[in-house]
Amino acid sequence: MVALFCISPKQKTLMSKKTELLEPIFPGEILFEEFMRPLDISIDQLSFDTAISKQTLTDIIQGKGAITAEIALKLGEYFCISPDLWLGLQTDYESRIAKHKVFIPRIIVENQSRGAGFQFA
Repeated sequence: MVALFCISPKQKTLMSKKTELLEPIFPGEILFEEFMRPLDISIDQLSFDTAISKQTLTDIIQGKGAITAEIALKLGEYFCISPDLWLGLQTDYESRIAKHKVFIPRIIVENQSRGAGFQFA
């Protein structure tokens, strides 16, 4: 019988190496380095202009807070870009963090002659 989902040890090693090379970048780092710093916008100014609290912005920039849909809308409008960019950055960051924390078990389908179903390795 054919395996439904199987990652070989070699594929797992390659995936691990790729993951190690690409450390997750939190959206606040991108906000600060790619938007605020080049445009010389302070946290105080961004907070005042967007009605996002200084503490929330500080948390986001330090990687301690997440960009919510409401914040994404405000940042999108302020920087004239799609809010989907901010949500996508947050989702990508959370996904990369989860991949570092979660072990995805390898599913092995036993031989039909043994009469068993799925086995997690």
